[in-house]
Order: sequence, then structure tokens, then C-alpha cells
Amino acid sequence: MAAAKMQTGQGGNLTGDGGTTALDSRGHAEYSTGVHEIQAPDVSGLDMAELAAASVITIPPSSNGTGPHDEEAGPAAKFQPMHANQIRDLPPVAWLIKNEIPKHGQTLLWGATGSGKSFVALDYALRLSPTTPVVYVAAEGAAGYAARLSAWQKHNPGRDLGQLYFVDRAVNLLNPSEVDAFISAIVGLSPALVIFDTLARCMIGGDENTARDMGQAIESSDNVKRALGPDGGAVILVHHGTKTGTTERGSGALKGASDQVIRLDNEDGLLTLTCEKAKDAREFEPRYLRLLPVETGRRNDDGEPESSCVVVPADKVIMRGTVTKNGRKLLETLALEAFRDTGGRQATLIKASGIAEGSFARTVSALIRDGFVTQDAKGEPYRITETGQKKLSELS
Repeated sequence: MAAAKMQTGQGGNLTGDGGTTALDSRGHAEYSTGVHEIQAPDVSGLDMAELAAASVITIPPSSNGTGPHDEEAGPAAKFQPMHANQIRDLPPVAWLIKNEIPKHGQTLLWGATGSGKSFVALDYALRLSPTTPVVYVAAEGAAGYAARLSAWQKHNPGRDLGQLYFVDRAVNLLNPSEVDAFISAIVGLSPALVIFDTLARCMIGGDENTARDMGQAIESSDNVKRALGPDGGAVILVHHGTKTGTTERGSGALKGASDQVIRLDNEDGLLTLTCEKAKDAREFEPRYLRLLPVETGRRNDDGEPESSCVVVPADKVIMRGTVTKNGRKLLETLALEAFRDTGGRQATLIKASGIAEGSFARTVSALIRDGFVTQDAKGEPYRITETGQKKLSELS
């Protein structure tokens, strides 16, 4: 009878001739193969040397994936309870980018079309790539990033692109086999962060409004995250907002499953990053950015200088009491005789002012915050206040 050899393999695995026992991050055993019954050998008539050899039992593989316990104990091993002391002693949240991108978790970055989401996501990647590998899934095509990367290097002379890698096609998060293939393709790079831009393009054939399809996409994101290291890694999902701009598009399961949710607003060129959710930390204060145009040093097909943008901190922050261009339009509309006393509802004001539907919510919220506009209750008409009238006079 052949003797079983048990040794420690890579990643904390115990490997044997007949099976593998894996140790998880807490040192708990998870069995991939094993036996249901061990037969004692017949030792009658054997001398001591033969008896010693016969006493070594081979553990054959099991076809059902359980360990050297019964079928019920095997699956139960992964649910082994932890004492409250162990939970208390877990380390605090670790960050890839302090207070914004957790080192082990899923971040949702959402905003309206054209708000600059991809520029911000690329900025995150380039901030990390000098010290750690990053994989960027350019699901809408990587060609447009050539100018952005050239502009970034022109704006940051002497800086290379570090360990930044692109996948120039969508990864279908609704197809587990394709997700497995993607993981196999990138795991050798040991990335700390994977960015999917955009989530909609990576839900091929799915409906982002259904909890079922969104749930599958979330599960795939989790699988990618778990594959990035013993404690998992970081994933950023870049996503669109609704037409009204008040929330992210699709099933609410997405926000619920995200560890960090960041909203990007673009108001007259001022980009504002707002933390809408921080699962295990304090929400960060809004961060203000702008897109700086930069010539890349190349020329396009027409011979004209090529240019793109880079993300930089905002030179100044629009403080309370400052009215944006859209804000002025809305104040002027509410000051018209037709709305001065009775006010106007959202749909009517959008049509009368010419403000884009996706910008209305941000615009009116700022005016209400600063006391220029009031609304008695949700769904009621918006009205200009006396303070708003005075502000409009100052702007005229």
C-alpha cells in the first residue's frame, strides 16, 4: 500500500497524494478532496517492518469535494464562527487612496454622461501605477486613451506610466466563464486595482434595472476582487447616472453592495467628488477638481495639434452664495411674472429655463441651500425667495 505524503504547498495549502486541504486567511481548513470511510488493513501474519508499512493509510480523493469529515461537516467548515474578540482585533480600513478608494473593496464611481468619470478613473489609476499594478478595462475602447495618456505625461514631465495595463474590450460580468478567463489573464500581474469602465458595457445582454442581472455582475466583481490577493483587492465600477442626475442608474442592489460610493458632478467645469457612502469609514469631504486642456505634442489626421485633458485640483472652490450659470437661468425663470407668486414645478421649469434635465437637481439644490429658492414640500412648486430676488439684482 502506497504511503500518503502530506506537505505544505503554496498559499498555505496542504497537498497530499489523494487530495488538498487549503488554509484560508484565518488559518481555517477547507477541504477539496477526502474520504468517507477508511478501511483498516489486514495485518495478520506481517512482521514489524511490514506492519509499519501497512499502518500508513492512503487517503483517496473524493468525488463530492468534501474533506475528511462527513458531507455535512465539510461545507459547514467555511462558516466556522469567530469570537467577538477576533472581530474587535481586525485591522481598520486600509486605503489605496486615502479616504477614497479602499484597498479591499468595491467602489462605485458614478456621474452623468460627459461629467468626466473616465478622466477621474484614469487619474486614480495613474496615481497608483508608479507603485502598484493597475488593470483598466476600457470597455468603450482604449483608442481614446492614447491622447489622455500623452497629455498626462506632457503635464508630468519625466513621469512614466508605471504599471498600468489596459484591456481593450468589455468583460461580460454576466458570464462566469468569461470572468474566469479574465482573471486568468490578469492574475499574473498581481494588480491591486481593477477598473471596469463602464459597468453598463460590461453587462452585455443584461438589464441593469433587474436585481438578478445586477446581482450577477456584483458577484463577478466580488470574484475578481477575491482573486487579487489573499485578502482580496480593489475594484472600481464606473457607472452612469439617471437622466435627472439624482442617483446612479439601475438596480439599488449596486449601491447596497458597494463599500464606497462616489458621485461626480460637473457644474460649469467645476468637478465635485462627493462621498455618498463609506461602509466602514467616515465619508470624505467633497473634493473639487477641474479638467485642464493639454496639447499632447502630436498631430491628428488633419494636421492640427492634438489635445486632451488632465485632472487637476480646482484653482478655486465655488463657495456658498455663488450662483452658477444654470443657477442664474433658473432664478431668472422663477422671477418671471408667470412663476413669481405661484412658482413652478420641475418639468415646467426645465422647459422654460433651458436647463438640461440632468443638471436641474444639482442646480435647484444649490439654490435652496443658499436660500435663493424655496419649496414647501417634496413635489410642490419651487419659488424664488426675497433673498433670491436680491441676488438676481446683483447679477444683472
